[in-house]
Amino acid sequence: MQRFVFGVLCTAALLALPLLAAAEPKAAADRSHDAGAATTSDGAMMPVPAYDHIVVVVMENQNYSSIIGNTDAPYINALAAAGALLTNYMAVAHPSEPNYLALYAGSTFGIKDDKRHKLSGATLATVLQSAGRSFVGYVEHPNSSSAHNPWGSFPEGKSVEKDFDEFPVSDFTRLPTVAFVIPSLDNSMHDGSVAEGDAWLQAHLASYARWAPANKSLLVVVWDENHKGSPNQVAGIFHGADVLSGPNNDPVNHYNILSTILASYGLAGPANAATAAPIHVFGRTAIGSR
Repeated sequence: MQRFVFGVLCTAALLALPLLAAAEPKAAADRSHDAGAATTSDGAMMPVPAYDHIVVVVMENQNYSSIIGNTDAPYINALAAAGALLTNYMAVAHPSEPNYLALYAGSTFGIKDDKRHKLSGATLATVLQSAGRSFVGYVEHPNSSSAHNPWGSFPEGKSVEKDFDEFPVSDFTRLPTVAFVIPSLDNSMHDGSVAEGDAWLQAHLASYARWAPANKSLLVVVWDENHKGSPNQVAGIFHGADVLSGPNNDPVNHYNILSTILASYGLAGPANAATAAPIHVFGRTAIGSR
């Protein structure tokens, strides 16, 4: 009965998106991928598309099994069902902050606490900016001392940060090239429940999720770390244009996410992301393909 009820809830959430747009004619789709190389021999997989916008939402401190298949998270599971679900995704450290640094700058820098530090080196923001692209970190309640904003440990600091109140609600063309979204501790599932975090995501990101597939854009939802267990497995979801739906069991981590983001623009990742392979969950056969 529980599985049946969850199936109904997940279907309802999926219909509420609606998640995927119709594909363009094949000739138009083939012309659109200025990111580069050809498909593999089976014609299904392709390199990371050249996205107009990528939004990465970082949730907190939940095991993979606490999210995927959980009836308290119907919206997230609908996203996972419609997009690509990373079933072998590992965070790289405990506690939270080194994982944020890994996602943003390709290294934990040996940090083992949740404090801000004075760090140097290339980051997602500076690599994008050097190539004429843009980055913004949207933080809910940014003045909170517990807000995880990894750019705060680097020279760019507040110059790349905005209050989440400034995140577009409908005109998503106003977004930067890449945006990180950092919910409050209540809404990220750190202090609040899975159900609260799921409802927050649906309330604030569903419109972008509906828009992304037909507008050369991508949504990534990932958790910083699990609940202190080992292995440090978390959920990762890709949803948007050219994303092939279904589970992906490739062993990947935060460095692969950073590498994937920058590969969309033909850029190399900093530190460990420079040698981490992009995550290949893309194909011209995907629903909503450009």
